[in-house]
Amino acid sequence: MLERTPPHSLEAERAVLGAVLLDNEALAKAQAILGPGDFYHEPHRLIFATMREMASRGEPMPIDLLTLSEALRGKGRLEKAGGVSYLSQLLDATPTAGHVRHYSKIVADKANLRGLRRTALEVLDLVDGDRAHCPDGELLARATDLISKAVPSALEKDEAQPLVRLIPASEFTAPPVSWVLDGLVPAGMVTLLSGRDTIGKTLLALEAARSVLTGQPLLGHWQVDVGPVIAILLDDARPTIKERLVALGIKDHPDLCIAPYDVVDLAGVIGMLAELESKALQRKAKLIVLDSLWHFIPTRTGAANDQGLMRPLMQALVRLAGQTGAAVLLVAHDRKDGTDVAGSHVIRAASKIILRLTLPKGAQPDSDELPDTPDRILRFESNLAYPKTWRLRLEGVGRWTFCGTQKEYRSKELEYEVLDYLQGGGEGTADEIRKALGKKAADVRTILKQLAESGQIQTDEEKTRGRPKIIYRDMAFRPDDPLRPDPPDEKSQGELIEINSVTGLGGFSSHYPIPRG
Repeated sequence: MLERTPPHSLEAERAVLGAVLLDNEALAKAQAILGPGDFYHEPHRLIFATMREMASRGEPMPIDLLTLSEALRGKGRLEKAGGVSYLSQLLDATPTAGHVRHYSKIVADKANLRGLRRTALEVLDLVDGDRAHCPDGELLARATDLISKAVPSALEKDEAQPLVRLIPASEFTAPPVSWVLDGLVPAGMVTLLSGRDTIGKTLLALEAARSVLTGQPLLGHWQVDVGPVIAILLDDARPTIKERLVALGIKDHPDLCIAPYDVVDLAGVIGMLAELESKALQRKAKLIVLDSLWHFIPTRTGAANDQGLMRPLMQALVRLAGQTGAAVLLVAHDRKDGTDVAGSHVIRAASKIILRLTLPKGAQPDSDELPDTPDRILRFESNLAYPKTWRLRLEGVGRWTFCGTQKEYRSKELEYEVLDYLQGGGEGTADEIRKALGKKAADVRTILKQLAESGQIQTDEEKTRGRPKIIYRDMAFRPDDPLRPDPPDEKSQGELIEINSVTGLGGFSSHYPIPRG
């Protein structure tokens, strides 16, 4: 019976080591309970001892796959520790760094049981070997002393570490939020960019990358913090990626690094993200684009909706942003009905900003083909700032136009409709114009007032039995003008020319009639 394998848990040992790689702060929690000798597996003892050495240096470096591998290699321990591939497997074996104390407790308990087992063997040897030469009382005292020393104080250390540390409000501090794309994409956090297929999510993410690389405001509106960019582009083939980078003018930018699908190891996603963290730190990346989320999700059916499976992945992405200080722009997909981000609520909870790219109402909603309009709506949701909605226009790679907020766009759109109506020969009171256009009365009155005050249309007062009527007309025509055209209809609308808006609100085009004659 005593020849059985000593008590141990390789799974818990791997989880402790993987937790430290996921979050270096986990090492202090583990050290409060464990020492290298508490690990049963020799490679694990070597790895944990090396981690402690790295953390004890005067200027500690981050403990990740790269630095740990180099530290082990420098001491000739890398192969004994299982090699780089085994270190990567440690990350994949760890669901979360948040449970490191629990994992450490398991390892410590197994180590204490092994110690008790060794003590039992010593007591057995003591009793069998000295029974003929030592009084029973002395044997009992010596055996009791051995047993009392069998279990070290690891459990007491664990109990001494608080699970919750309360901070007096007067001492509580928090750094201000910094933005890589001002008011849109924050540094050190995960921003989710979601939308349906073919709507332009990747093109908008690449547009953001171009702005961060060049310093040009995103779509001429959002100011940027310039710096290096890393783009993990898994959705598109190399020729497509190259074509887009050339069109954007950033194909040969020295601060841009690309990783297409064929050079990314998705077999161990957590380990890959940890390695990406190290590379991002080396390059001092400002922006990390990950396109798209579904490539990182476990292959199990329904995994995207499984909170337990998605939490470790999202925690790894949050850590990537937090440890590097870079803005992580994560491209994702909407649900099939287009009402929200697809997948578990954990995805939303881990993302500090939700950007949803959608189509305007009435646009093609349920087709896999390209949308039937270039217009896009970008919705901003966050607990860092008030929600906002902007109108954009997409006409090709690198051909985005910022059209203002949705409210500004609608106001300008209504202004054009009112002008078109009046310049086409229409006239009337605010209520009559509102009925002709099928718009809200309050909105039409506001636009008419603004146009009249700016001198773009004229008003005439007609006396009636009651309150005088205010008639709105185009400035170009008087009621008795012989050149004044009839109200426009399908048969006599005149030749149309297109005049582009110079308002800066997004290239909206109006059609103005040229009177005949």
